[in-house]
Amino acid sequence: MSLMRMVVAFLVAPFPAALVQALVVGFWPKPGQGVFENPASMFVAISLLFYAFEIVLGLPLALLLRRRFSPSLRLYAVVGSAAAAAPVAIMLGLTAVRGELALYGAVYLLALFGLGGLTAGAVFWQIARPDRRRGERDRASELAGRFS
Repeated sequence: MSLMRMVVAFLVAPFPAALVQALVVGFWPKPGQGVFENPASMFVAISLLFYAFEIVLGLPLALLLRRRFSPSLRLYAVVGSAAAAAPVAIMLGLTAVRGELALYGAVYLLALFGLGGLTAGAVFWQIARPDRRRGERDRASELAGRFS
């Protein structure tokens, strides 16, 4: 993978989940509750959360699994989903132990981060695909053969 593609993929991957949450806040703002009242601030907050999940869990998981499996869209989507949903599931478990958990909130958060992570992994794969690099080298060598 080219470094530039990986950086762009890293930066763009959280946008679908952040956009969904920003739209939810846009339709149902909660005045006086910080990021929950402004769609732009919610977009930034969700993006930052996903960046943290990408760095702390997604990257190590992808590198670990990449050694055992060939990189594929399915692998990146599953790793993205696990990297985003696992910390939220742990947080929800701790909240449930204290008895402060509403079922609809837990389902919503798990769906947002699970599906958002799945989408982030797929977006990352589409931008930074390792198979494109091989294709570029093949095209470059083919062109070099034609012009030499």
